[in-house]
Amino acid sequence: MTVYDYGRSPEHWLLAIDIASRGVHYADPADSALEQFYWMKANDFDVAFVKGIMAPSIVFREHLATASEKSILADFMEPLPDEHCFPDTLSLNDAFLRLATTTWLVLTRSNQCIGVVTREDLAKPAASAFAFAHLIALERVLRRLVGTYTNHPISDEPQAADGANVASEVSGDSHVTLHQLSQVVNRVFRIPKLLEELGYSKREFRKVGSWAVRFRNHIAHSRRLNHDDPQQPISLTRFIAVQDLMMRAIELVENRNQVWLAFSDSVILDQTSKTMVAGPDATGLPFPEPCFVITAWNPFEQSLDDATNRLRNAMLLESLKMRTEQIRKVVGQSRCESWKEESFLVAGMDQQSVVDLASTFGQRAIFRLDREQKLVIDIQNAIRTCSPRCK
Repeated sequence: MTVYDYGRSPEHWLLAIDIASRGVHYADPADSALEQFYWMKANDFDVAFVKGIMAPSIVFREHLATASEKSILADFMEPLPDEHCFPDTLSLNDAFLRLATTTWLVLTRSNQCIGVVTREDLAKPAASAFAFAHLIALERVLRRLVGTYTNHPISDEPQAADGANVASEVSGDSHVTLHQLSQVVNRVFRIPKLLEELGYSKREFRKVGSWAVRFRNHIAHSRRLNHDDPQQPISLTRFIAVQDLMMRAIELVENRNQVWLAFSDSVILDQTSKTMVAGPDATGLPFPEPCFVITAWNPFEQSLDDATNRLRNAMLLESLKMRTEQIRKVVGQSRCESWKEESFLVAGMDQQSVVDLASTFGQRAIFRLDREQKLVIDIQNAIRTCSPRCK
């Protein structure tokens, strides 16, 4: 389970054709070049399309400026430059990347022009929705990373800001409320290990983070991406930098070592006997080895409310009862007790079956407990960490 579209992050969601100008007008080669120039200048078009024998051609407004009253478009026609031509399946993400270095793109199908994309098209709602999706994904993954790196899980989205029952979210060594992207960015800025693993210096992250906040504010107030100057690529290059931050954060959520260290350092408490089954001075295991610890709590580190987590665990328990009678309620927690998850210790099941069930309930891993060892097993059934069970 992911914080984006179940495996498809935002750069894959839309195509360039979704913001393209369609129904392209083709001038006739015999048309007046001067009249075409007036029409292009009136509409602020730099390029116009002209009917060709095999494929459309183009004329440039700056070239038509020298036309006489007797000149025709055929005198100024040029082939479509290859560097501006792309199939109509071009992703919107790739269009953004191209528009950062050029002012227009042509989308083609079977040698026919299907649509044209320019920087002006960034004013269209689909372009803003595309950018906003990145900003939402960015905030969610940064919130999840803050929770992991401070050992104080927080929800992927901010809690309601009104009402007396809103609890402060815990981050680091103090209680703070992270309701805005700017607050999340500032919190990340204060976690050196997280910045290091994202690959940013403090200066670099502050710059990109401020761009992300600015884009969010711009789009929330119905401004286009390149609000300051539609013809300047600076906003696009900044957006691409923000997108890169999002991709790095997603990669870290998926593959970070920090979460395996957190798993390895956690302790497991038997709820019935109130004794440790994994941790300092752990007692013997209640069932024959190997035992496994599994939960449905907080899938993929997504911080859910207690009622939702307990419902999920209740359904997991019913599934476990269909497989074994050796089940004990336990709690997996950090040593500082800031993070806790209600879980089940089970035996009488093979490891692959436990792993498969954990995957079904959106978990990243399970514990395997032997006489001497505590192993963290991921959902690919690979050992991630191995540590003494009684320390």
